Amino acid sequence: MNKKYLWRAHERGSSPKNRTWYIVIAVVTLGASVASFIVGNILFALLVIVGAGTIMLAANRPDIEHTYALSEQGVHIDTQLVVWDRVEQFAIREGTPPMLIVDTKTMLGTVSVPLSGIDHRAVRTEFKNHNIEEADHIETIIENLTRAIGL
Repeated sequence: MNKKYLWRAHERGSSPKNRTWYIVIAVVTLGASVASFIVGNILFALLVIVGAGTIMLAANRPDIEHTYALSEQGVHIDTQLVVWDRVEQFAIREGTPPMLIVDTKTMLGTVSVPLSGIDHRAVRTEFKNHNIEEADHIETIIENLTRAIGL
């Protein structure tokens, strides 16, 4: 398997949270769970507490390093391969670092790939050489949700 482009990049973890953020989550959780308990919905109160704990754990996610590659077969993300036929469209978001957003017809859905250490123009050319449509902007529901709750 001949990989044309190969690079490693860190997936950004969560931004640092201050003490106030945790206090707000705790107060909202306590309020919602007490209100649920008062109306007799103990199961929902437990669900609120578990959900808040999950959000707090997700808020401390560290950076993870991934290996990305483009080859004649498709896009490689660590050990997974998305063949070119399963890529619907892509977009390159300018910034530091530039981000490649790939919309796939697989279980991965929409994937964000940091383009640090590689020329984003060469990546764009590779996608266009495989007749993949370039979109102006692709945004996932997960990105909107994590931005809304501050993760």
